[in-house]
Order: sequence, then structure tokens, then C-alpha cells
Amino acid sequence: MMKKILYLILGLIGVLSVKAQPDCFFTHYSSEDGLSQNTVMSILQDRKGNIWLATWDGINKFNGYSFKTYKARLDNRIVLSHNRVDHMLEDKYGFLWLQTYDNHAYRFDPRTETFERAPGDDEEGGHSQYNEYQSPSGWFGMVADGD
Repeated sequence: MMKKILYLILGLIGVLSVKAQPDCFFTHYSSEDGLSQNTVMSILQDRKGNIWLATWDGINKFNGYSFKTYKARLDNRIVLSHNRVDHMLEDKYGFLWLQTYDNHAYRFDPRTETFERAPGDDEEGGHSQYNEYQSPSGWFGMVADGD
């Protein structure tokens, strides 16, 4: 009888102390919170912990407190041909590689906050379709299919 009570107590302690999942909390952000557009096409977290969101109206950096938006406007020097960014990856050097809706590729340097068009993309008649990939070893590449 004493063994049964001991097993019951140990069983209750074991069941009460085991959790199936940790508590999770979600916060929903929208354009009302500073996001440039509510349609997000790609999300990544960089090596510094910032969250980058590629939207239909530029890219957004979220530092945990506020958003900063990068997009082409008439009054700035951003060279994006289209503000809708469909794909985004980070390479091992910390650069962000973007593909816009019109299939142009860009490299964004978060340190200088500047965009560069991918080599060959701005050549005479050189509109190309890019497909990006990243190998398991971390190597990043973009493949161009010429028109």
C-alpha cells in the first residue's frame, strides 16, 4: 500500500513538472506600427539580430523597437527599379541580396545603407531573370537567365 502511494506521488510530480511546449508570445506588426506595407514576401534575421522584411513597398529593418524603411523615392538616391522586393538573402559578409518584382537583382550594404545593382544587370539590353540559392555550406549565388 505504501509503494502505491509513493508511485502515485512520484507520478503526479512528474506529470505536473513536465511541459509539452514553452510559452510563446506573438506580436502582430502592421503599417500602423511603421512597416512600409503589410504584404511581406521574405523575412530574415541578420547576424546582428535585426529582422529584415521584404515587402511590396521596400525593405524594412526592425531592431526590436522600431522599423526603418529603405525604398526608392523621387527625393533619394536609392537605385531600386521597383520597390516590391520578392526575395532576400544575407551572404557571409553581411550583405543583403534582393530580387525585385521586375526581376532585377541588387546588393544592399547595411553598414553604408546603399544599394548596388548586381553586375551585368544594367548592361545594354541586359534584363535578366535571377534565381538565388544558398548552399548548406553558406555559399550564396544568383543565376541569371539572359533574355
